Amino acid sequence: MGVRELARRLGQDHSVVSRWESGDRLPRVEDVGTLLMALGVPLAERERLMEMAREAADPNWVTAGAPGLHEKLSALIEFERTAKRITDVSPLLVPGLLQSADYARSVMVGSKVARGEVEARVAVRLGRRDILTRRKFVPLLALVGEPALRNLVGSPEIMADQLQLMIDLAEQPSVTLQVVRSEAGFNPLLEGPFILFEFAKGKPIVHLEHHRAALFLQNERDVADFGAAAAAIREMALEPDESVEFIADVMHDWRDK
Repeated sequence: MGVRELARRLGQDHSVVSRWESGDRLPRVEDVGTLLMALGVPLAERERLMEMAREAADPNWVTAGAPGLHEKLSALIEFERTAKRITDVSPLLVPGLLQSADYARSVMVGSKVARGEVEARVAVRLGRRDILTRRKFVPLLALVGEPALRNLVGSPEIMADQLQLMIDLAEQPSVTLQVVRSEAGFNPLLEGPFILFEFAKGKPIVHLEHHRAALFLQNERDVADFGAAAAAIREMALEPDESVEFIADVMHDWRDK
């Protein structure tokens, strides 16, 4: 069905429908309902999309708990895939895009992920790394706290292998890896992890995650504050070459245990 025919059925000007379609204009909830009816969308899917339409005007949107897991992960993967740049601030754990299979598995088991879901989630996490190795890669700036390198996750062997992987990935042109030493003093890294997504077309988004809840921020002032925090953290971090050397030293400590 063309835009003009759809607009005729909705009693709207075709330019309005076109702006809905491009995301330049937010349709009212009742407009979404009429559109879904006109397209013959099944009831269950219609109810899901209507709920999304009710929340679409909110600049910050949340998914929490197991029922929202699929939507949260789908959104995260889409942001990773379409970003022009990603800044991952991770004070206590290795960033997800840099995790080894054994490290990711240990994190998930420790987080009480259902046994039958662990391997599938590990596979998804490893698959997400494709954005760093594909021809048109997405640049990643990973700002990692020293505790993420020293906190035991799994076993000393798993930690040593994980740090070796980080060293290897830091050689990729897509990855800039910088470590913030614990002795750096107070800085925004200590206030918690976040991921800043920047896009070629569209406003930046910040992803926050804690235990079983996730928050995506789009409010311009909030996002700007997180961008400033990331810049301040980078100022206090070791340079990339120094960071790789430091990770190598910690890796050898794990090998000796």
